[in-house]
Amino acid sequence: ILRQSRDITKALSNDSLVRAYVTNEKSTQSQSEAILDEFSGYNLSNMYSSLYVLDLKGKTVISTDPRFLGQDYSFRDYFISAVKGEPFTTVAIGVTSNELGYYFSHPIYEPKDDTKIAGVAVVKLKPENIEAALLNHLTTGYDIYLFDKHGIIILLCDSDKYLKNLGPLSY
Repeated sequence: ILRQSRDITKALSNDSLVRAYVTNEKSTQSQSEAILDEFSGYNLSNMYSSLYVLDLKGKTVISTDPRFLGQDYSFRDYFISAVKGEPFTTVAIGVTSNELGYYFSHPIYEPKDDTKIAGVAVVKLKPENIEAALLNHLTTGYDIYLFDKHGIIILLCDSDKYLKNLGPLSY
């Protein structure tokens, strides 16, 4: 499921409509609607909370979730890495949605120059899909814990420890 989500993010970033949209200063509503039509084919209702495109300033210019439009995500790790040319995966609670999600980002390159970044494609995977995939492979008698980079438990079988940390946090 993680590989599939990374592949989808990469595919979105390579989509010719998306690449043209982020490089065109006069992008139109009809272009945006055509891209959203394409995005709708990615099983949004079951797998993903949202698919969206950020410009080079981190502002959302296209999104399957209207709440994200115009929002600035330039502070997010997934944006910072992607504008440097590095695809990125992270788990976080959304500042706009206030919902946990697995974020996948990939740089969008200009149509005529595969070295110049024009924006960032982002896919937000619903957490229950990761949980279901992991728990399907759970052997009786074992617990699964999934942690973020700060040691905060983000997935486990014992709900009493959810969003707790393993030890003291350091900054």
